[in-house]
Amino acid sequence: MKKVFVACFFAILMLMIPFATAAQTADISNIKNVSSTDYTTPKILLTIAQNYQIDGYIEAYIPEEHKSTAYDIKNQIIKPYDADYYEVDVLLLAEAWATHTYQPIPQQELDDIPYGDMEALEALIYLHWALNIFGGLIHFITGIIQNRLGWLHFVINKGYDLCVDGVFLAIDFALAGYQLLLDLVDAINIFLTIPQVFSNAMEYLFNQQFNKFINEILEFTGAFIIAIGILLIDLTLSFQHIEEFKQFLRDIGAYIDYFIPDGPGERFPWREKIQISGVVKNFFVIPVSGATVTCKDQTTTTDESGSFSFEFDPTKTWGDSFPPNEYIGFHNFQITVEKNGELLKETPVALSYVCSYGSINWPFFIFKSRPKTADLRPVLSEKFYNFMVWMQNLFPNFFRQINRINALAI
Repeated sequence: MKKVFVACFFAILMLMIPFATAAQTADISNIKNVSSTDYTTPKILLTIAQNYQIDGYIEAYIPEEHKSTAYDIKNQIIKPYDADYYEVDVLLLAEAWATHTYQPIPQQELDDIPYGDMEALEALIYLHWALNIFGGLIHFITGIIQNRLGWLHFVINKGYDLCVDGVFLAIDFALAGYQLLLDLVDAINIFLTIPQVFSNAMEYLFNQQFNKFINEILEFTGAFIIAIGILLIDLTLSFQHIEEFKQFLRDIGAYIDYFIPDGPGERFPWREKIQISGVVKNFFVIPVSGATVTCKDQTTTTDESGSFSFEFDPTKTWGDSFPPNEYIGFHNFQITVEKNGELLKETPVALSYVCSYGSINWPFFIFKSRPKTADLRPVLSEKFYNFMVWMQNLFPNFFRQINRINALAI
């Protein structure tokens, strides 16, 4: 039976080699750098009430001796925008994820441990994988804006949850053997690279270095899934008889599956739909029914409660996303409200961005009408075609082999 496992493993490696080469030569690094172009940069705002929520978290969960530092971190990330809102600095939030949440164990430190020294390995686990109090604060802030971050939040948050599960498994099954624990550490370390990738990608995106942003996401996606896939084989063989670990492997498999195209033209996490909704009320907070609400190529009218909603397929692009015409980033879903031919309200462009798998809910309070103006925006059209071909060819073969291993291990 072991020979069958080994044969499957090397078969998968042989499958990977040509596709990995294709990815490295794919034309994803020649995208024009448009960092000198002035595109409207997305902004994410918090209400006064949400800002108070964060202060409440600090008061309730941060020890007194660390409150000052916690407020310093929060005030760097969240700054006053106007009299009613606070702005989230996404760049600094991403940097805080990489600084204050779980950290991978440096490979050099793992290599320095004498093989079989379980006590030293456990000490490294506790040192690097203990979420500090400031990491909890960053996690809380991110949760408040999760709807706008959409798939980005999913990737980070789900990876975070898998890390937590893996840490407890690593501790619970430490007695299973040094090599098994070391394999599990390798797997969790790969998940813990996600915050740094997120931080790098956001830095490129918000500095309008769109080509670097796209490359960062695509290169990470390919490398991440291949690395985790190889380790899954090893971990399946090692832990196949432990039910808790089998469930952990299933959870990892479901997470990886989220990144795999379903078919031609499909793309990874950013293919999930976007929800746009809201309510229109007048100065006296009375619902405005029958108002015409337009978002992109969809139009609807408000119902008796003044409510409206849309659902959008993010794979259809309009050229005013960020990066323009690439739905891997933020989508601009500006909403206009009209009645009797007059424009009553529209959302500011900078505040109308959301990632796929996300949502926006806008409350509109109508005071007076104003003239309708045109908004002409430049279009930057870039493609992921070669990368997608590589992924679509790789994974049906890759996971067919994984399924064979799982079937044989039962």
